[in-house]
Amino acid sequence: MWFFVILAVIGLAVLAVVIFTSISDERKRYNGRQTGKTYAVRNQRRRYYRKYTAEEKGNYGESLVANELRSIADADFAMLNDIIVVTDGKSHQIDHVAINRYGVFVIETNNYAGKIYGSAGAQKWRVYYDNGEQCEFYNPVQQNLTHCNSVKNIIGNVPIYSVIVFVKNNIIKTDAANVIPLSQLKYFISQPRGTEMTKEQMTACMEKLRANQQSNAVSADEHVSSIKETLDKANSGICPWCSQPLVEKQGKYGTFMACSNYPRCKFTSRSTGGNDRKAV
Repeated sequence: MWFFVILAVIGLAVLAVVIFTSISDERKRYNGRQTGKTYAVRNQRRRYYRKYTAEEKGNYGESLVANELRSIADADFAMLNDIIVVTDGKSHQIDHVAINRYGVFVIETNNYAGKIYGSAGAQKWRVYYDNGEQCEFYNPVQQNLTHCNSVKNIIGNVPIYSVIVFVKNNIIKTDAANVIPLSQLKYFISQPRGTEMTKEQMTACMEKLRANQQSNAVSADEHVSSIKETLDKANSGICPWCSQPLVEKQGKYGTFMACSNYPRCKFTSRSTGGNDRKAV
């Protein structure tokens, strides 16, 4: 009797060991498969993840602004995206030009990540990233004034407004009223601003800009050469807009160079001392 009881207990113990071993082996195989899947997913993500270039980021930001402009387009609205215009032998690349009855809006797009700080009169603005890094970039307000001046030379005396759009809606501190997040673009260009343009004026502005593009086809290399020529001219003390001498002036944010033909010409450039100057 006891012999059979002992034999049954031993059998149950052996069965329990076999079952436990089997479960343990299966768990190891499952974990191995899951680990393999995890590595496969990670490798797949690595395959598609890469660091985008500044040009790609800029193009993406411009596409967001273009889509926002298309969403408000109607019979009394026109726009041009990523155009190169030529005035006085100098080429200017403009992200967007929007035209409605309230005026002509010259739009500069920025796709910086991080937190943006800058003043309308400062030479440079600063962006602070979440990882603690920071960097400076040229004041987009002053940069876009050059674009507005070139557009004015083409279309004449109509209301022209400079607009700076940060597509990530990450403007923390600025005193420039024309620097806005993408979420405010539609509202900004749809507000009455005094004298309104007629439909004939709007059509004429668009036709003049398109005619300038068609008659002055400029390649990317030629545009870069034009920028270099403008910088060289400013560095030599000559206004690249009207060829008058530049004079040194003192402003709220330090020394800068301005055209001696002011107020007829409003060109300015940053002054870093000596002959080392950079055009705005």
